[in-house]
Amino acid sequence: ERDPTRFVEVSEGLPALEESESGASGADEAIGLAVPALKGESFDGSEVAIDGADGRPKMVVFLAHWCPNCQQEVPVVQEWIDDGAVPEGLDLYSVSTAVDSSRPNYPPSKWLSGEGWTPPVLLDNDAADAASAWGLPGYPYFVFVDADGNVWHRGSGQLPRAELERLSTELVSGATPNDAGQVDTGGQTPAELLEEPSSSEE
Repeated sequence: ERDPTRFVEVSEGLPALEESESGASGADEAIGLAVPALKGESFDGSEVAIDGADGRPKMVVFLAHWCPNCQQEVPVVQEWIDDGAVPEGLDLYSVSTAVDSSRPNYPPSKWLSGEGWTPPVLLDNDAADAASAWGLPGYPYFVFVDADGNVWHRGSGQLPRAELERLSTELVSGATPNDAGQVDTGGQTPAELLEEPSSSEE
């Protein structure tokens, strides 16, 4: 297997997402700003580009292989995809970031393949430049992008399927970013999301 990080081209970044204790991001200063273009490779060396200028709304999820919350969220998202419930016109992408061969559930390619993960995967570099450019505060990290290539909604933590469906449907229907409202992330704060529970390092 090739090294699971790659060189990635990143344009000018967004401000970091600063969430409240409730996990809500209603005052996100990045709303309406153009998302950074990302260009890199997937696990098999094929090119992956995430470009807001393509005129299509999209959901981008940043994942860390060792993160228990990511491990729980990936099957939820994939089931949503497999059930054909993703709104027509919405593009899905993922970014594998914070790769660490000394941490659990490595390598990320084996993990995602085992989950039947179908969205394109862009591999972040060792410095996590892609994640930083998109303002990641914790894992998993979701960014919803409108058809104009601007941030529509951002949030970290696990998203229940109902929230995935609500947000994506509203995004594709052209709702304004303020309509996104608060997202239920299970009450986890950004600090908690960044911590790796020792009990999960089996």
